[in-house]
Amino acid sequence: MKIDKLAAYLDEAGDDPASSCGNLANLKIPYVALRHTWSSNINAISDESCQTLLKLLRDHDLSPILLASEVAANVGAKSLMSQQVALKRAFDLAQYFKTPLIRVGVGMYEKDCEESVASWMQLAQEMAISTGVVPVLEVTHGCSLFNPIDLVLALSKFRRWKILYDPAQFIVKQVQDPFIRYWTLVKNYAAAIDIHDYKIGHGHKPVGYGDTKMLHTLTDSLQSLPNMWYFLEPALGRKYGQEFTKLDVFKLGLKALADLENYDGKR
Repeated sequence: MKIDKLAAYLDEAGDDPASSCGNLANLKIPYVALRHTWSSNINAISDESCQTLLKLLRDHDLSPILLASEVAANVGAKSLMSQQVALKRAFDLAQYFKTPLIRVGVGMYEKDCEESVASWMQLAQEMAISTGVVPVLEVTHGCSLFNPIDLVLALSKFRRWKILYDPAQFIVKQVQDPFIRYWTLVKNYAAAIDIHDYKIGHGHKPVGYGDTKMLHTLTDSLQSLPNMWYFLEPALGRKYGQEFTKLDVFKLGLKALADLENYDGKR
């Protein structure tokens, strides 16, 4: 098993964009996902900071693949249209950084929110078509499309939308098999997979040592979905005190992934 289309969240590889770019260049990881930069989500940084970041990326020959905005991730689903300005800003930034993918939320579930969610997805789809950027939904616990059947129905209607698949989201608060309950249903709508792991009752673990069935997911994806992107996310953007730097945790995650790629079924 070999992952060629591997990218890293920029904020996972260092304490600031400059060090992260240098670290990823040294590790020979040429693709990045832009999520948090300096002290803000990518969607909230200034135009001047965008220029600085773009220069850093170019100086280190790094290609951004995903603009991981937080647009519409934490608002009630009935208030989605209040996010139109932020949505336009996110698509503008995706064009500026030339990312083929952009993360967009669909709000938190509220009763009778279906019409609002549909209108929002239509608006984002129209922007996607006009810009050539693909909106990807990271399904999180409590979001308006957390139910896999509702999710598939929405994606079959709004075909420009895809999924950023994160299996840990499906076991953090619900003890279930994400491979059976989610992946097999939604994999044909997926554009990317977040690579990290979670052990029920014990928290986040190196990939391959948790309950997300990541080995099953990666094996199936690599065999049947050649256009998939894979985003390494070992620390989930967090720092682990003074003992480990972000780079330390990132390297541990990279090693765990390499071990998984070479896994022979005898662990």
